[in-house]
Amino acid sequence: MKNNKIEIVRAKKMGFCFGVKEALKLTEEIIKKEVNKRIFMLGMLVHNKEVINELKEKNVEVLEEMELENINENDVVIIRAHGVEKKIYERLEKKKVKIYDAACVFVKKSRNMLQKYEGAGYKIIFIGDKNHPEVKGIVSYGVKVIVISNKNNLMKFVENDKDKKYFILAQTTLNKNYYNEIQEYVKKNMKNSIVGDTICGATYERQIAVEDLAKNVEMMLIVGGYNSSNTKKLYNISKKINDKSYHIETEKDLELEWLKDIKKIGITAGASTPAKSIKGIEQKIKEATMSETMDFEKMLENYLPDNIEKGEVKKGIILRKDREYGYLDLGTKGEGKVDAREIEDNEVGDEIEVLIITTADESEDFMKVSRRAVELKLNWEKLQELKESDEKINGKIVRKVKGGYIVDILKYNSFMPGSLSGFGKEEEPLGKEITVKIKDIQDGKRKKIVVSRKAVEMQNVEEELNKINEDDVVEGIVNDVLAFGVSLKVGSISGFVHISEIAWKRVDNLEEKYNVGDTVSAKVISINKAKKSLKLSIKQLKEDPWTNLEEKYPLESEVVGKVVRIEKYGAFIELEEGIEGLLHISDFSWSQKMKSVKNYVKLNDEIKVKIIELDEKSKKMKLSLKALAENPWETVETKYAIGTEHEGTIVEIKDFGIFVELEKDMDAFVHISDLEWNNPSIENFKKEEKVKVKIIEINKEERKIKAGIKQLTKSPLEEVFEKYSEGDIIKRKIISIANFGIFVELEKGIDGMIHISEASKEFVKNLEEKYKVGDEVEAKIIMMDEESKKIKLSIKEIEMQEEKKEEEELLEKYSNNEK
Repeated sequence: MKNNKIEIVRAKKMGFCFGVKEALKLTEEIIKKEVNKRIFMLGMLVHNKEVINELKEKNVEVLEEMELENINENDVVIIRAHGVEKKIYERLEKKKVKIYDAACVFVKKSRNMLQKYEGAGYKIIFIGDKNHPEVKGIVSYGVKVIVISNKNNLMKFVENDKDKKYFILAQTTLNKNYYNEIQEYVKKNMKNSIVGDTICGATYERQIAVEDLAKNVEMMLIVGGYNSSNTKKLYNISKKINDKSYHIETEKDLELEWLKDIKKIGITAGASTPAKSIKGIEQKIKEATMSETMDFEKMLENYLPDNIEKGEVKKGIILRKDREYGYLDLGTKGEGKVDAREIEDNEVGDEIEVLIITTADESEDFMKVSRRAVELKLNWEKLQELKESDEKINGKIVRKVKGGYIVDILKYNSFMPGSLSGFGKEEEPLGKEITVKIKDIQDGKRKKIVVSRKAVEMQNVEEELNKINEDDVVEGIVNDVLAFGVSLKVGSISGFVHISEIAWKRVDNLEEKYNVGDTVSAKVISINKAKKSLKLSIKQLKEDPWTNLEEKYPLESEVVGKVVRIEKYGAFIELEEGIEGLLHISDFSWSQKMKSVKNYVKLNDEIKVKIIELDEKSKKMKLSLKALAENPWETVETKYAIGTEHEGTIVEIKDFGIFVELEKDMDAFVHISDLEWNNPSIENFKKEEKVKVKIIEINKEERKIKAGIKQLTKSPLEEVFEKYSEGDIIKRKIISIANFGIFVELEKGIDGMIHISEASKEFVKNLEEKYKVGDEVEAKIIMMDEESKKIKLSIKEIEMQEEKKEEEELLEKYSNNEK
């Protein structure tokens, strides 16, 4: 069988992205600049072993976070392209090392967006792998960020809070199409939330390019570090389109068997993959197909020991060795020839057991033998026995293929279907050691083995589940930390601790308390035999602190606690672990003026309070700060009687008035209209200024006092009523004219009115035809009503009085003439 020359097609966008190029460029500049200094990269600068090894050769060492104590002042530290946690950056600054930040611009953009929207009052949700260094770094710049792994968990988390304001951002390497699905969901279901555009442009371009290429080739090679997130995502995209997609790191990982009958191969690479890795793989493919006459089956012979036919097993002595073969004395006419790799640990003269593959080589007088084939023959027999006995065996996952995984067991490749693997969609099990059962085994030229890890897990689960009872205390390993609880592995059994069962006290952020891999003890509170799972509780390992609580904390008792949480409506005070009480905003002070809890207390403050309500059943306690002091409002009507004068301090100034503190927790309000008799102005008063006020109103039920400052002096109206009397005649200027009368100013700010009917003894139809503003008129005060605060004047009275006087004078004059 022959294999034609293979066409290699590169993806349009592949390899180093802008961020990686810039990080490596910066590192090269640092190497030249910082001569004779110790240079470290914090973690892997980029996720590629070849690149890291090259930097190590240039004396740039990898510094892990736990090794920060080993660096000295003036050492050089390069921040990796994924960025680091804020606390790590701060530790580096304290160590006074020279920091070069090679973090990608998209990482910095995500960081800035997170801080911006959290500062604007949005709750932050980050979608990504919480254990990835990029995610850990970005999230650390927020106050409280919820990390969710996928869209389904997002939907569960916001199920009852879709109207809240969330800002959602994601790991820069997330699949763009998947991110678009999240955007659509948020747009339709979370009207008050925003999704930030945080997907790296280079990542998206590479994802589109691999989609296009995978459709048009027979096989895809995705080149990049096995720990590279963006490379894994490229592989997943390609695998969905093209079943013959393989994730490899270097040419050493390329198996020649894959090339059989392939004419067109597509190649793409992750953002951290150097060009020489890609060229090395292309060269290996070209070398393998260089000779058009090469028998492809023979080319693969050394790589496919599974194809060796059964034969006689014989012992032989190693006569000599060269670079390619070893030659054996088998006690027969011809010598045996074995691959040198199979006896590299043996010396000339050693006796070994081999399997006869052929009686003689086609062109030489040698028998082809294999030492490994003997081992494989014995292994095959053992595998058949294991199938019959239904026993377990250990293996290693070496490759992911369509529908499952290839598992190496006793040097045979077996197939494990995904449905029998027991792995979740998010798990990456390549290279993992596992225990399996053999479900099917078929002998023949192409030996076939099907294995199941799930069968082992189910057997283990059933065996372990039968040994566990409710109320047992078990030990488990944390395998996931969610926003609403912690998932544990108790041996082979899945267990879950809901957030409400973590502690007797409130727990806000589980990721601060638990990490994947932590060992945790918990109490079994229920067993689900059907689902083969456990419901667990960590808090129930301790006695419920609320049991018989009233004996320890009786009503009306005074206690000291610590402020553990502050809300708009009050503060939560922890008396001991698991015992919290609410100090409502209304119970801080007898004053009604209090607007913000934060003005009174801060987190971790220790304060003394009184227990005013206690409900053990519902685990609720109400506390009071103001109850520690007597209620000043009980005696307010006596101490601050209406009409009494008091001195106080201005504590608050508003546009509509001022608040004057008479004593602690008791303020009086002075409306702007009660500040001054004429043209009152807030600007005439300053905070902390001492002022005297007169009490003018008390509302004991609403705890409000109204006072005045202008009331301390006589009003201009009172002075006018003392100065003038009805019948007085005055001369004043007209200040305004209305259709019903004329207004004159008696004193500053005090007006008197001359009604149209009193404007003249003659009928006046239009006052403005007879009088003008500014005219001085003489009028008589005809009414002063202190209760209604009205003063009426009359010009008509003056005119009639003068007319009467003239009549009397004429009458007297003519009466004298007659005499």
